Amino acid sequence: PSWQRFVDIARCYQLPFYELRCPWGEWPEVTRLQQILEDHKNISHVAMVHHETSTGLLNPLPEVAAMARERQVSLIVDAISSLGGVPVDVQAQQIDYLLSTSNKCLQGMPGLAWVICRRQALEHSRQLPRRSFYLNLYQQYEHFEANGQMQFTPPVQVVYALAQAIREFWQEGAAARFQRYRRNWQTLMAGLQELGFRTLLPLERQSPLLTTVLEPTDPRYSFDRLHDGRFLLHVHIADVSHYVLPGSPIDQEAFLRGTSVYFPDRAVPMLPLELSTEICSLKPGVDRLCLSALLEIDRQGDVVRQEFCRSVIRSVERMTYTDVYLILEGDPGLRQRYAALVPRFELMKELALILNRRRMKRGAIDFDLPEPLLLFDEEGLMTGIQRTPRNIAHRIIEEFMLAANEAVSRHLEEHLPESLFRVHEPPDAQKVLDFEQIAARFGHTLGIAAFPARRFPVVTRTSDGRKLRRDIVRLEEGLKITSRMYQKLVEKLEGKPEERILNYLMLRSLKQARYSEKNIGHFALAAKSYTHFTSPIRRYPDLIVHRLLSAWLDGREPDVGDLHEIAEQCSETERRAADAERELIEWKKVKFMTGRIGDEFDGLIISTTKFGFFVELEDLFVEGLVPIDLLPGDRWNYHENTRKIIAERSRREYKIGDRVRVRLDKVDGVERRLFFSVVEPESERRLRPSKGAARKRRP
Repeated sequence: PSWQRFVDIARCYQLPFYELRCPWGEWPEVTRLQQILEDHKNISHVAMVHHETSTGLLNPLPEVAAMARERQVSLIVDAISSLGGVPVDVQAQQIDYLLSTSNKCLQGMPGLAWVICRRQALEHSRQLPRRSFYLNLYQQYEHFEANGQMQFTPPVQVVYALAQAIREFWQEGAAARFQRYRRNWQTLMAGLQELGFRTLLPLERQSPLLTTVLEPTDPRYSFDRLHDGRFLLHVHIADVSHYVLPGSPIDQEAFLRGTSVYFPDRAVPMLPLELSTEICSLKPGVDRLCLSALLEIDRQGDVVRQEFCRSVIRSVERMTYTDVYLILEGDPGLRQRYAALVPRFELMKELALILNRRRMKRGAIDFDLPEPLLLFDEEGLMTGIQRTPRNIAHRIIEEFMLAANEAVSRHLEEHLPESLFRVHEPPDAQKVLDFEQIAARFGHTLGIAAFPARRFPVVTRTSDGRKLRRDIVRLEEGLKITSRMYQKLVEKLEGKPEERILNYLMLRSLKQARYSEKNIGHFALAAKSYTHFTSPIRRYPDLIVHRLLSAWLDGREPDVGDLHEIAEQCSETERRAADAERELIEWKKVKFMTGRIGDEFDGLIISTTKFGFFVELEDLFVEGLVPIDLLPGDRWNYHENTRKIIAERSRREYKIGDRVRVRLDKVDGVERRLFFSVVEPESERRLRPSKGAARKRRP
């Protein structure tokens, strides 16, 4: 708002002041002003904005002027956007200083500011200490009186334009000019009312110079769609850095923890609950401090303008992923309940899909692998395992968070000498080669023309005297691997039987993302610069990024400590938390499966070894081993060069990606391992001779 400039100027010059605030769009209470002047006899000036251009509010100048005269204090009036458009009587209202410019309602060129002031007030200012050389009002006046021109080089063209504008003002006549503005405003108001628009201000407080209207509630209306066809994405993140100060006990503990840890039935938060679930939680209808990324995004998904700031937000609703998904799927009850928000959700979906297409176009990888969700009853006992739901509502939040993280990372990298990045290096060539060999057996490839490698043949003998030949491959330097290769294969595999296993193996071929003070890009996201900004409640790196952004907003040097040490610690705590989560989930799975010994399941072979193969149960996301010595009907051997387990006589084989029927035979609760055996079809069991019959045929 315009009045904020008065406050900023007073602070800049370290002037003591009292600020009379009033609700947005309402007049200041003259009685409150009277009380302030009564309580503080040392007040010498009252400053006010006549016309508030943020709302179109025309403040009660006559009443304020009368109060200033009664209390014998000087009156300063900002009439920049009102002079020449509505009546302002400097003499009658005894305004000491009236500020205006050469443009606005005077209709001249911008570039010249000037002051109308009472000579007595101006002479009095001569006695005051000078706070500025170029902007000293009395010095400018004195020079003009003595020389007939400005003290410094004037903007000649602007002065001539102002002179012409003033001539045209008097040619039209002040009353006629004011009436013209009022007629135009009345025409505008009539049209707005006919279209069903409502104004922000009541007519008695509304100026005829600027009209503010409320956005229509019609679901067909969207300001964002009308705004150059672009989207305005505002991502507001709780400002945890405001509460958690560097070096404080809470900060030290958060650094040690590094992240919140999420177990199936509980969570260990990085921050105290008073912060993580209360004052830093964006609850509906409650004001919360935030750091905000304000992004303007075009129809191609590119950020064309961005701004970062502190903010105070009040969220409207607490929505669930399920409800938003059902709304977007057309659920009539939910669409009626959240009718005012439905257009926003639809707009969010549209933008999220655009952002996703943009990421896919540059080569980002999206495996979309299923994750287990453990189910518990009211007593905390595990009752089942199912696939974690992931729908368009999840995609919306993911895309918006990715966009904000990238924007913040680019901004900090450009404006600060150092920052904290989330980096992901390209995969090791050897792991890519290993994956390529497996993918080739399914008829797929990453599209790498040739591996720069040398092969060394090696022959070994088995215990029964057989010779096995295999090659040792040594890769040379120069292998070019891009994320687009992975992306294209992911798209090609979609809907095919081998999709699950090859996506899983592709993920295993990649390196683990980590934190670093050096930016080397993010391979999987195909992002040149990326960081974590959106979760400071549960991740310490995000808190550091908030502190870096806050330092930039304040115009000061960041003081966050050794970023290399922070990056190493945060990467370690992230891995530690992931290991703890995985171990507890596996323990819960094993405990759940204890009661299902003897049950049969459908599974997928995900790995083969010399001692058997590992199978993942399709409906339960549980892994276990089928030992090679328990495979039925033959003697089985592991062939390392093809990674297959093959029967000696029948030449039957088990390989990665095969679907098998298995029976749970044993649960090792100490080692958290499950052991299965293959369930043969009845027809194969009848055809296979018994072990006794086989012995009778031996010589």
